[in-house]
Amino acid sequence: MVAYTVIVCTKCRLQCQVIEDRGQKSIKCQRCGATLQFRKLRKFHRTEILDEAIAARTALQAQLQGTDSKKISQILSDASDSQLQSSPPPQKRSSNPSKYIINALENQEKIQIRQLFQMAEDAGFEREKIEKALQNLKNSGDIYTPGKGYLKLA
Repeated sequence: MVAYTVIVCTKCRLQCQVIEDRGQKSIKCQRCGATLQFRKLRKFHRTEILDEAIAARTALQAQLQGTDSKKISQILSDASDSQLQSSPPPQKRSSNPSKYIINALENQEKIQIRQLFQMAEDAGFEREKIEKALQNLKNSGDIYTPGKGYLKLA
């Protein structure tokens, strides 16, 4: 599975990026073009879910925008200590996996099945219960697959 990492350019200190972690040795800053050694960069957030990485990058970038250069170092050190560094696993929202799946699909037009499994497992549901709930919801006509690997509410 692909891992995504949120980093900040060490040269311009103004650009947050989501990087696909493939074991690369270096990357380029999208803003200043500096070549950065990946293993030496501070990783502010790491996840296998792209949307989660984008949200973490957006939050960190928002903190950096409009800030003078003196405050940037403080923000970066605070962010590494905050939730961006290691966000705790989400609490179980419901004891019923079917309700959890319906709620997840109500928030999005469609969702990747693997992403739904990851979200539900992170929320504390067992994979077998998720599979059974998905099958029941498909059989009852509450959800369907609009394309390969996706789910959508009916």
